[in-house]
Amino acid sequence: MPIKARNNLIGGNGTEEALLARLKFEIDPSGDRAGGGQSGAKVYLAEATPGQWPQDYGLCVSICQPRCPDSCGKGRVAYGTTENSPVTFMNFAEDTVEQKAESVGRIMPHTEAQIVDMKTGTLAELNTSGELCIRGYCVMLGYWGEPQKTEEAIGQDKWYHTGDIAVMDNQGFCKIVGRSKDMIIRGGENIYPAELEDFFHTHPQVQEVQVVGVKDDRMGEEICACIRLKKGEKTTAEEIKAFCKGKISHFKIPRYVVFVTNYPLTVSGKIQKFKLRQQMEQHLNL
Repeated sequence: MPIKARNNLIGGNGTEEALLARLKFEIDPSGDRAGGGQSGAKVYLAEATPGQWPQDYGLCVSICQPRCPDSCGKGRVAYGTTENSPVTFMNFAEDTVEQKAESVGRIMPHTEAQIVDMKTGTLAELNTSGELCIRGYCVMLGYWGEPQKTEEAIGQDKWYHTGDIAVMDNQGFCKIVGRSKDMIIRGGENIYPAELEDFFHTHPQVQEVQVVGVKDDRMGEEICACIRLKKGEKTTAEEIKAFCKGKISHFKIPRYVVFVTNYPLTVSGKIQKFKLRQQMEQHLNL
């Protein structure tokens, strides 16, 4: 069934809440929760990092709920971009923990969303990945002084192309699985870095990981996992690859594993994957 979610309800809850797609939690020894004056955990909001917030949200539930049961259930997971602000998808209190941890919620009132097949431009099937497009009052008029860039982002039909790869289920819950610009095409197979980054975060020695595609004469692109280990931990590329076997598809196992101590960042703290890709190609002499 083609995916096209539309919510024309009047009203809605939580539109004033901040955009969050990644949560970080820190126990507050003073017992004063940030902004709330209640015993619990401080909650920090950061920009979208697909694949990272679900584990952190689970931490929220395990830490906050015993300490502040009256307010923990009111937490929100939401999705939005600068171009369609403030949020276009959100979870609500009545959603289950699994729905909150595994999705960014359902479409907001007076807003439309559709998942589009990137090859054909047609609506994607349910539970099939494609580019997330948004239409509604929340979409910007355009980029200041850049009409060509605006035309590339917003079609004549007023759909804004987010560049995010998403999946929607039959209940309308949306899951962000990656960025179209970050997608790796290895021998004709589409590989989403966020999926692999999720997997590598289950490794007990891995602190952080970024997956990029590096050029390859035969396959077009190969997978390179740039791993930052936890303090005091040591491992090898061979051990990391062995960890993958039998757990993910063979063609998704990185050909290259590089251990790093930091990543190239923007002034706002976002990881610059295009620079990381360039660094890895230079490092690997590709």
